[in-house]
Amino acid sequence: MMSQDSGLAMPITEMSNHVTECIDVATPQDIVEMLSVCDNEMLNGWQRFKSLASSEVHDDIIKVADAVANVLKHKQGSVILSGCGTSGRIAFFLARKFNQLLEELGLVPCFEYLIAGGDKALFTSQEAPEDDPASGTRVLQQALEGKKCSILFGITCSLSAAFIAGQLDYCLDKLDLVTPVLLGFNPVINIKNVEIENWDKTFLQVAEKLQKIQGTGNGFIINPILGPEAITGSSRMKGGSATKIVLELVFLTAIQKVLINTSACQPYIKCLHAMQTTVCKATYKVKGDIAAVVTMAGESLNAEGHVYYIGAGISGILGLIDASECPPTYSSEFDDIRGFLLGGYESFRNKEGNLSNKGEAYYISLDHFSCKIQPSLSVNDTVIFILHSDASTLKVFLAIYKKLKTMCKVSVICVDEPFQGTKYQDFVRQHFSSAVIVSLPWDQILPTFQNGNNTDQKEDKVLKAALYGGVELSVKLILNAISTGAHVLKGKVYKHFMVDMKLSNSKLLNRGIGIVEKLSQCSREVAEESVLKSIYEIDKLPADIRKAKVSQHIQRANAGTKLVPIALVLANKNCTVLEAKSALNSSKQIRTAINQTYNPLL
Repeated sequence: MMSQDSGLAMPITEMSNHVTECIDVATPQDIVEMLSVCDNEMLNGWQRFKSLASSEVHDDIIKVADAVANVLKHKQGSVILSGCGTSGRIAFFLARKFNQLLEELGLVPCFEYLIAGGDKALFTSQEAPEDDPASGTRVLQQALEGKKCSILFGITCSLSAAFIAGQLDYCLDKLDLVTPVLLGFNPVINIKNVEIENWDKTFLQVAEKLQKIQGTGNGFIINPILGPEAITGSSRMKGGSATKIVLELVFLTAIQKVLINTSACQPYIKCLHAMQTTVCKATYKVKGDIAAVVTMAGESLNAEGHVYYIGAGISGILGLIDASECPPTYSSEFDDIRGFLLGGYESFRNKEGNLSNKGEAYYISLDHFSCKIQPSLSVNDTVIFILHSDASTLKVFLAIYKKLKTMCKVSVICVDEPFQGTKYQDFVRQHFSSAVIVSLPWDQILPTFQNGNNTDQKEDKVLKAALYGGVELSVKLILNAISTGAHVLKGKVYKHFMVDMKLSNSKLLNRGIGIVEKLSQCSREVAEESVLKSIYEIDKLPADIRKAKVSQHIQRANAGTKLVPIALVLANKNCTVLEAKSALNSSKQIRTAINQTYNPLL
């Protein structure tokens, strides 16, 4: 195994994946094939680093599961999941899911999620709080009030979020009250030792302090290596999926320990991981069908149309999450890809309740779609139904489907669910003509989990939760492929870089500068100057801007558009900001505009 102190100059989560170097000029079929290769890296390993499949990571999961089991047994305990952006949304998703499972098992629901920016961040980009360790500490203190035994999962895919650093640092001074767990996908030695504004520590310092107490059982770090993302730095994909997989392994194992007091956890975890791998392979067996939906969605975005997800329950929530991640990733409008949920906020069940009064971006109910969106649908729009086997839900969706298929492009995502036999698929094939059906091999999966004639109802509920975790992963992979592929077809990436991106926090600002430096083959200083010129829309930078704090640059950048593409042109051409904008506006595809405007070798 390669040493984790590999001395890599760049965090692995920020590297480019050679598999997708030509994704921006690929066909929809090839795009989906590239994504399948990247997801296989996530599950089975990248280079010789420790992976999700390694016994070392499984041992870490078992140790953390022991700590979670102790909390679950405590009457005043809490399991707190915290993150920013995608990590925070997955935290919400899992807290909601496992509280429901604990209720079904007759246990006290004790999962809580924290997300930088509050519940608004579940739907829209609120990334600036990611840079604020004090904000992270405050919300954690509130969550810990009245609790006697807690465990915090600080989730940050790149091991960089200051929001999480503040929380972990607080926990390290309160080990009698809360156990800190850091989950991310870079080796600790790979963390950038960069200053955090208005704080006296760096993330690396906090992580190293946590690393020193790992052997004591008072704190933990879980960091399997997934390899670079398909779209450079887009941690909503591998990072989000792996977060879900790892934490489900931890929580399902912990619940098993509470129910049957077992110590034989390695076989159980290996079984769960094998199931996820099987699910991934089965999902991409229908890559031709997925590619057809990618084509539809790409056509809609290129025609200034929209893509709408219609779903219910857990699958519908995955649609909302996928849609919410597109604006910060691709600098798209909030309504380019949107999700709607049967039952709205009553079904969503977030802490802050109905957020509809916050604006149009927070309308999530199917009623809103039917009343406000449906009447204006056109052939330029695509509606994607995310089905599951509940009979009443299928009836509602079928009625809407029949109305929509004459108004716009329509597709259906149907992932085969356990214990359903063929009746569910047969119904979908008969009534939904444009269905993408993923058949998961339950005949292979189920015997691995079932123990003889064991009919314990509680264990059966845990088994079902594990199996439905596989269904959820399949849905997530498909939705990620659709939204990623559609934006690639619209020209939102150059090679495998998100060149049209928001610069809404320090991580994204540094990533943008790094992209300009790499693609323009210029110095860091030239790249930074080009980005600042783009942000401030000026051709000569005064001294006060050069010396300004990062937070000032971010505040100004929030109002800008095409900032990185403009900076790319400026770094390669002797032109003004206005001339760079004009060149980009003349072409819909960023790749084409850049190639026409500067260095044809890029």
